Amino acid sequence: MNVIWLLIAILVLLVSLTRLTRTENNKPHSVFEDIKTNVRLLLYGIPILVMLAYIPYQVWVITGKSNGWGVAYVMGGTAFITIVISLVFYYRIKLRFN
Repeated sequence: MNVIWLLIAILVLLVSLTRLTRTENNKPHSVFEDIKTNVRLLLYGIPILVMLAYIPYQVWVITGKSNGWGVAYVMGGTAFITIVISLVFYYRIKLRFN
């Protein structure tokens, strides 16, 4: 079950990054549209931040909830890999939609 939650979290992260990038490319024509775009960007940022914290936690649960330095290694490594993959994915989507 934890693997399913991890896959769902990864999917939510990637979909949120894609939607964020598409929303950034919209050119607002009025102040109201600009405000609406900024609110959408903030709302797409919330699941991204939550998933950046949840994915390392879920990997830690899957690996057996180790104690001591194992927590730092698993969660730190997973957080680093998640952030790097997110930035690369964001960059590639940004290039595709420009």
